[in-house]
Amino acid sequence: MRHYFLDTSAFVKAYAWEDGSRRVRDIVRGSITVPADNMIVVSVLAHPETASALHAIMAGPWAAQRGLGAYERRTLPDVLTLQFSGTEALVVTPADPQVSAAATLVWKHGVRGADALHLASALDFRDGLPEQSEFYFVSSDSSLNRAAAAEGLDVIDPTA
Repeated sequence: MRHYFLDTSAFVKAYAWEDGSRRVRDIVRGSITVPADNMIVVSVLAHPETASALHAIMAGPWAAQRGLGAYERRTLPDVLTLQFSGTEALVVTPADPQVSAAATLVWKHGVRGADALHLASALDFRDGLPEQSEFYFVSSDSSLNRAAAAEGLDVIDPTA
C-alpha cells in the first residue's frame, strides 16, 4: 500500500481541472479500489482550505473550464464534508473540533480557510460564555470582519 499526504494545493486538483489534476486523480482513484492500492492522508486544515480554493474558483470566470458548474456549487460542500468525516479512503489528521464549522463558514461567507478556522473558533468560544458576557472579535482583515459581523460577533478593527 502506498501512502500519499496531499496538501491543499494537491487535493484541490481532485475536483478542479488544472496542471497535475490527472496525476492526483489517479492517486485518489487508487485509494477507492478494492482492495485499495493507495492511502490518502490530509491535514484537517485541508477541509476549510479546499473549500476556500474551490469557492474562489467557482466565483471566477473560468469555473466551467475547470470542471466546476452549477451542480458542483450545490453538491461540493456536502461531498467535502462527507469525505472529511473520515473514510477508509481518506485519513484526516486529528485536529481542532471547529474545522467542519470553518468549512461551512467558507461556503457561507467566502472567507479564506485559515480565516474561517479563526472565526469558527471565536464563535465556539463565544457560545461557551455566559449569556451576558462581553466578547469582541478583533481583526484587521475587512472580509473576515464582515463575516464575523454577519455571524453576530461584535467586531473591532484595530486599524480603524
